Amino acid sequence: MASHESEIQLVSDSKNPQNSTSTNKNPNDNTIIDIFSASAYGNFEKLLKFVEEDGASLSKPDGNGYYALQWASLNNYTNIVQYIIEHGGDINAADNMEQTALHWAAVRGSVAVVDMLLQNGARVEAADVNGYRAVHVAAQYGQTGFLNHIITRYGADFDPPDKDGRSPLHWAAYKGFADTIRLLLFRDAYQGRQDKDGCTPLHWAAISGNVEACTILVHAGTKQELMVKDNAGFTPSQLASDKGHRHVAFFLDPLLNIDLNYSSVWTGNWSQLCPTCKIIRPVRSKHCPSCKHCVEQFDHHCPWISNCVGKRNKWDFFVFVCMATLSTFIAAVVAVQRIWTEPVLSFAGTWTQHLVTQHPGAITFLVLDVVLLLAGAALTTAQASQIARNITTNELANAARYTYLRDPEGRFRNPYNHGFRKNCTDFLIRGYSEDDEITWPSLQQATH
Repeated sequence: MASHESEIQLVSDSKNPQNSTSTNKNPNDNTIIDIFSASAYGNFEKLLKFVEEDGASLSKPDGNGYYALQWASLNNYTNIVQYIIEHGGDINAADNMEQTALHWAAVRGSVAVVDMLLQNGARVEAADVNGYRAVHVAAQYGQTGFLNHIITRYGADFDPPDKDGRSPLHWAAYKGFADTIRLLLFRDAYQGRQDKDGCTPLHWAAISGNVEACTILVHAGTKQELMVKDNAGFTPSQLASDKGHRHVAFFLDPLLNIDLNYSSVWTGNWSQLCPTCKIIRPVRSKHCPSCKHCVEQFDHHCPWISNCVGKRNKWDFFVFVCMATLSTFIAAVVAVQRIWTEPVLSFAGTWTQHLVTQHPGAITFLVLDVVLLLAGAALTTAQASQIARNITTNELANAARYTYLRDPEGRFRNPYNHGFRKNCTDFLIRGYSEDDEITWPSLQQATH
């Protein structure tokens, strides 16, 4: 079975810059002793002193092979990055791991720094000793905005393999960064690629036991990818089981018998990207695996009509359930009236025994009709209640997942509820409400 290789070797926040590390949030004067610590801690005055008074070179590395430009890029000090570039810093200088400042900027996703680096000649496809490019590092650390920025604006390859054959999608799947996975799939990253161990991104998601990552990959992929075996002969489900992730193994196994066929710079919520439909979904929409498309203001997939209920047909569906409920009610009234007025002629038993004996069909019809009436009445009541509150069945069922249904304190709050009268008026006149009409300003985007 595949074993996890070490991820990119960079600095950690727990150490000191003089010893090949990152930053202390509150350094004292004794801590900043050279251009490297000044760059790491963002002390521009000290950096000026070291360079302009002491003659320190910005083009040379420290004792561990790290450059001042890397430290400033890692910690997002744009003023220091600009100064180093303007005063002799080599923008493509690589450390002992062949990592450049661009690799370090990708760790924390500094878009401002990456613009400075790339606009001044940094190589967007520079690879280190492991074959990691900036896109791999961004995927490893879940820097989705940074990743999309260098792909969209600078044409970075979003699907290159590293030296072990692992693409950014492999890394995002293993680390469980759902938004990064969605972005890469939205960009058409190949999720069937197998690395040196024969593992696809789904294998790595199964190894890490991340249900959300597995779910996204499964719904965006095909049935065949569930049955791909690695070099040791394991499917994703078997790997999950072997690692003790029973919930993931259980999720993947039943799907083997199901047919699955599931810009400009985008600055919204990455969960709105639908990798299957290749669109940016509006808030309150959802991709339906049964209908195989995204449905605006998704309510639910109804087996009665074998279709999804959403913005464009909820009015028709509500009329349908109302008419169905009314029809079953009338049928029940007619059946009861027919049975109640049935004359009892010469029969030795009771009236009830007479009906059961002489009219079993009418009794059976009445029982079934009452069951349908209760179901229809419950559905009509539920739909009417939701219309009055301007909320969908899907939102009620998954309220905890959708951030736009929570206020800044984390309490449930529906930003689309304009009150009983307006909600009902909008629905009866237009059949839906406009999503851009919200009742409180701190609306966040939906999470699918």
